[in-house]
Amino acid sequence: MINKSIKFFALLFLTLNVYAGGDDRDQVYYENLDQELAAFEAQLAEDLAQAEIDAFKAELEAALAEQQIEDELRAYNPLIPKGNELVATLMFEIDDIDTRQKFLNQVGGIEESVYIQIKEEKIMAVPEKDIDRTSAEGKASSVQFIHFPFTEDQITKFKDLSNEVSVGVNHDIYNYKTKILDKVRIALMKDLD
Repeated sequence: MINKSIKFFALLFLTLNVYAGGDDRDQVYYENLDQELAAFEAQLAEDLAQAEIDAFKAELEAALAEQQIEDELRAYNPLIPKGNELVATLMFEIDDIDTRQKFLNQVGGIEESVYIQIKEEKIMAVPEKDIDRTSAEGKASSVQFIHFPFTEDQITKFKDLSNEVSVGVNHDIYNYKTKILDKVRIALMKDLD
């Protein structure tokens, strides 16, 4: 009987303790719940901040890519033939650095001595106006962008394969001329339409 009484009182004590809010298990549960909620809120705030950073980076990259495209278009659009001209890149590729520097130091203004010749008529190159390709000291750039403006009559002559056409350079230091092959001329004719 005493054993049963002890069990009854222990059970009654536990029941009253739980009913009165004295069960420590509930407090630990709610503390853990508060900690989990705080951790969730912190992770959510971090994720939202990272999402904002990622969105900003994406916008910035898109703007930079757009700016880069605009810069490249601004740089290369003048090199697209306009129907009455041919556009060329004149490049001096000399592997030895000392030889290249010596050559470039001697050929200042060479971009103005390049020509296309149709029969006896010469069409002189007009350098791209974006920057001066020859320094004040007379040093030429190893890359030159040049235009050959054609008249309607010159276009007609250029397209007539019976006319010999050549390209050349007539500079004090560098003088060279070569025939433009018919297959090359046929390809270039598309730029003159």
